Amino acid sequence: MMTQSRVRGALAVGVVAALSLVGVGGSRAASPADAVFMPGVDLAVVANLQAMRQAPIYAKLDAMSKQNEQLAAGAPGMSDLTELRDKLTRITGLREEDLLGIRLAVDLDGIDFKQPEQTPFESLNLVMASQLAKPLPLAKLEEAIRACPPENEGGAKVEIARLAHGKRQLLAVKNLSEENQVICLTMAGEDRVLLAGTEKGVKGAVDRVDGGGAAGLAQEFGAAIGRPVAGSQMFLLFEPTAAMMEQLKAEIQADPAAANGNPMAAAFARIMQGLTGVSLGVNLADAMNVRTVVGVGSEADAQQAKTLMDSTVISMLNFSLAMLTGGQPMALAQSLKTSVGPASTVVLEFAVNAQDLDILGKALEKQAAAAAQMAAEAAEAATAVEEDAEAPAPVAE
Repeated sequence: MMTQSRVRGALAVGVVAALSLVGVGGSRAASPADAVFMPGVDLAVVANLQAMRQAPIYAKLDAMSKQNEQLAAGAPGMSDLTELRDKLTRITGLREEDLLGIRLAVDLDGIDFKQPEQTPFESLNLVMASQLAKPLPLAKLEEAIRACPPENEGGAKVEIARLAHGKRQLLAVKNLSEENQVICLTMAGEDRVLLAGTEKGVKGAVDRVDGGGAAGLAQEFGAAIGRPVAGSQMFLLFEPTAAMMEQLKAEIQADPAAANGNPMAAAFARIMQGLTGVSLGVNLADAMNVRTVVGVGSEADAQQAKTLMDSTVISMLNFSLAMLTGGQPMALAQSLKTSVGPASTVVLEFAVNAQDLDILGKALEKQAAAAAQMAAEAAEAATAVEEDAEAPAPVAE
């Protein structure tokens, strides 16, 4: 069975990883990667990594990422991860820039939100497609998986088997360290599209690759949340299921803050009970531009949600930024704005430019250095205590 944290973790990791090259709309897969979108999809993430890399601010983001890697180089396990990455690059011949995009689709109907920890991982309908610049034959993919270190060297203990599905071969990778969870993988699109996910998710995607039937995102999610982010280099679409909303309402009604008459908590709780969907769009140019759209139950709820966001979310973000950066002026703080959109939606937008990234980078670097210093001092103090405890007791005269 899958624990609640593992369900959330699997979804979170998939969402953060899922970047791709598909546009919104269409009922038939324009490419094999489009086939991940199953009818009834509740969570989809789409982006264009190729376009993002060409944006002027991407170089700054990439430099910050590499700087963070260098800062973390001494952390436990980082050298092993770097060695593994280099090994996989040698085996597959693929580099970071060869990943053109990754799409994610999840049908959340397989989760019992009253008891998510009881949801078997294999029952999830989850699949991800990675679009590659170079072919990756299935045999080479299997070789790369087998090159991962065993459990006693910091990796996971796995078993690999081949499954036949139609005319295709699938790799079934069983993680013996995680309750025998099985991840299935296969190649499509002349070995340039890697499909990975649960057996249910991958087999469904393979069927859609070979026979059509991919979902049209515009039809699945509707224009209210889909249209404002359509065409973004990266976007996320989410629509809650009926079971999810039922559980959300039950948890809100049991919340003491709302029940005891906290006006702000009560207003927020009431609005959340009418949630219809969420979308997030990101575009990179000279700045990183972000737009979030939240669908609610009515125009009045959208207006009230805007008021609450202005008085709480934006105020808290500005305060946190000021604390982190020592009050340095940032374009990010000036760009934060909310608005009421069409069809009972509320919109939050902001932009992060290169100067903001410099300020944030230095602030985070200083914060990391302070944390490292505190950890070193704590370790030194612990060592001193141990040495005192091991020292022989003085002999009484």
